[in-house]
Amino acid sequence: MRFKNDTLTVCKPITDSKLNNALVLVHTSSISDYQKIIARLNNKKGIMVGVASDLPQVDQFLKLSEWNISCYFNSFMAEVHYHQMLEMVKLGQKWIVPQILEEALELAKKSTAINKKQNSADIYSHLTKKEQQVAYWASQCLSNKEIARQQKVTERTIKAHLTRIYHKLGIRDRTALVALLNQNS
Repeated sequence: MRFKNDTLTVCKPITDSKLNNALVLVHTSSISDYQKIIARLNNKKGIMVGVASDLPQVDQFLKLSEWNISCYFNSFMAEVHYHQMLEMVKLGQKWIVPQILEEALELAKKSTAINKKQNSADIYSHLTKKEQQVAYWASQCLSNKEIARQQKVTERTIKAHLTRIYHKLGIRDRTALVALLNQNS
């Protein structure tokens, strides 16, 4: 469905006996300040906002997701898909361009992975190099004796390192250390 550059079709309320609310579709290419219009409409009770874009982009979708938009779709999509979108919105569901949704989920996965790496780096940044090594081997479920043998120190030294590690990380025991380091790796 193609939107024309006129005020009648740019922000056109669609009402239906099955819709409790009016759905207002905003075409991003037709209005330069479409974000202001969406923000204003979003505050109106009983109005759902849908956004049509000639070239849907994940960054545009992420900006629009700040508002509770009901749908984000390609203004050139086939009419059958347009009707499917309307049916989903009538049922109170969201409609997002599938490729855009996939890209957004991929970004979320990457962000989560980066945060985990940063959390792990933050945890280790509180420890000395030797404590980092001991913490790593302890998180791999090596015994104090095995770690001592590998580090060429006494078992008592490993216990002292672990006590300092627990104190620095604010944990009580080896189980908490293993859980903390494994959840952030």
